[in-house]
Amino acid sequence: MKQEKWEGRAKQEHLYELLEKIDTFYCFDEIDSKKLTALKIAFEEMFVNVTKYAYPKKEDIQKNVTVTLEWLDGEARIQLTDHGIPYNPLCKADPDLSADVMRRPIGGLGIHMVKKMTDDLQYSCRNGENQITLIKKLISTIGKEGNNMKITEQTTTEKTIICLEGRLDTITAPQLEKHIEEHLEGYHRLILDMEKLEYISSAGLRVLLALQKVMTKQGSLELTHVNETNMEVFTMTGFADILTIVQ
Repeated sequence: MKQEKWEGRAKQEHLYELLEKIDTFYCFDEIDSKKLTALKIAFEEMFVNVTKYAYPKKEDIQKNVTVTLEWLDGEARIQLTDHGIPYNPLCKADPDLSADVMRRPIGGLGIHMVKKMTDDLQYSCRNGENQITLIKKLISTIGKEGNNMKITEQTTTEKTIICLEGRLDTITAPQLEKHIEEHLEGYHRLILDMEKLEYISSAGLRVLLALQKVMTKQGSLELTHVNETNMEVFTMTGFADILTIVQ
């Protein structure tokens, strides 16, 4: 079995460093890049969950999280270990994906996505130690991903097109949110071009849902050139039913 460990402070600033480690650790010719991307999305959701909620007290800021990467017989295992507040993600109820856009809460999709994007999700709590294990079979070739999101906007008298490039995740979602807030009053027919958007995490979904709520009252919102990975995210979270997706 191949194994590698990382230990550091439970801070979101380490997210991209760890995603790079996952890319490097699982860099084999037979790896399926789509499956690896799904595993990385699941890891991001759980890592961010630990950084936000495991150590809520101010004096716990220095507390650490340990990430263990394992590879055995085509199966990837990623374990997150902390000594914070116990939280079993398996006990969280699935969200109501049938609710219309105005009744959908902004948030609460992360654990649901993790369950859908892994083959198995395990949790244990022993002697004050919480351990979450993400398990996924990986096959075929691997591709490398970038670490940033680029936003470009084009406006005509009829519509505004925002092109997204990179990742829409915990780190970059505030970037898109800020851009939208600064230009929101001018949007009537808004198109998000996702041709170069690699993946979306639950943080990105929250931005899209908030935007859809506003545009339902103000005009219209369309998503174009959605790749297969992002379409799977929209489908598993019910967003495919509340967003207008034009391929």
